[in-house]
Amino acid sequence: MLLRAALATLLFSSLSMGSTYYLATDGTGAQTQIDVNHTSSWVITPNTTFDLAGGLFTMKVGGSAVDDTVFKLFQGTDATGTLIDSVTLTNAQFLTFGGANCFCFREYFFSTAHTLAVGATYFVSLTSTAPDVQSQAYFIKSDNFFASDINGVAVVPSPITAVPTPEPSTLLLSGLGLLALGLVGRKARRA
Repeated sequence: MLLRAALATLLFSSLSMGSTYYLATDGTGAQTQIDVNHTSSWVITPNTTFDLAGGLFTMKVGGSAVDDTVFKLFQGTDATGTLIDSVTLTNAQFLTFGGANCFCFREYFFSTAHTLAVGATYFVSLTSTAPDVQSQAYFIKSDNFFASDINGVAVVPSPITAVPTPEPSTLLLSGLGLLALGLVGRKARRA
């Protein structure tokens, strides 16, 4: 009887504990530069409540880089939302995860995991104050974003919808392109 009660308590405890995941990128696809002018960011919408413990990003660093990188979690749809937590990796810490020339997992782990709730929206960014010079910047493989376990293995089914958000410069260029197309179309209709 005592054994059955202990097993029931253990089972109930494991079922009531939230799952802990990480936002991750894999090693495929194009690389994106991270520096003072370029960031990587995502809007996350949880499909189920879970704990986000940080990020595991496939990254490398330019041979002359010295600046820090910063991973931030906000509640909201952009960086004007409420800051929940951030992790800074110095260049020396960054290099401990595989050196400069290796696209390896870089660990941005929060000191405590944060519960992300269904119905809320979160914004995640990865930034650096490094100069916009390849030898001094950071690089991330950013074609695939997903929730992973601590080993970088994708969680199936995914507990999130992760959407990369374009950089402000990309939005500006897209807007200018659409404006130019509109003006050309307007001029053609008048002619």
